[in-house]
Amino acid sequence: MAGLALTGCSDPGTPSDTLPTAASTSAEPTLEPLGPADFPVPPEAREQTEAGAAAFVRYYIQLINRAQSDLDVQYLDSFSQGCETCAVLSQGLRSLAEQNFTVQGGAISIVSIAPPTLDGAQAEFVVSLAQDEFTVLDAAGAVQQALSAPAAEFPASGGLTEWSPQTSSWQMTQLTVG
Repeated sequence: MAGLALTGCSDPGTPSDTLPTAASTSAEPTLEPLGPADFPVPPEAREQTEAGAAAFVRYYIQLINRAQSDLDVQYLDSFSQGCETCAVLSQGLRSLAEQNFTVQGGAISIVSIAPPTLDGAQAEFVVSLAQDEFTVLDAAGAVQQALSAPAAEFPASGGLTEWSPQTSSWQMTQLTVG
């Protein structure tokens, strides 16, 4: 195998008498990672495009799933700005954590997502969501029936995201689940 890798080196060829320019050798600037170290915002969700907004919505839904699982809402809070539904969700999960409750199940999936409508720094999106059944358990492992719920579908959901030039990422500004 080594012979195959080196065969191109045996021909001295004609050396170039020019050096590459800085523009031709410099890579695009690297963005500082955002989000949890093991689940950062994907690069495509950090583009101010319709596709970037859609990628961010998919990421944010997965971030909700993560927060339900570990009851850590730090990143939900950091990626939402003025979103009432997001704040209610964060507060509910924070309350469960304070009571040493756990959530089993409840994963949210995107059934469909329409291409977001971009208007400057804002993107409006429409999604259809489904949520698996979930059970809330207290610290002793007893089911909290009033906090648990069966599987559900939310076909008429959507919201708004807004581009943040400071973080080069989208922020959830409105989330309507209905």
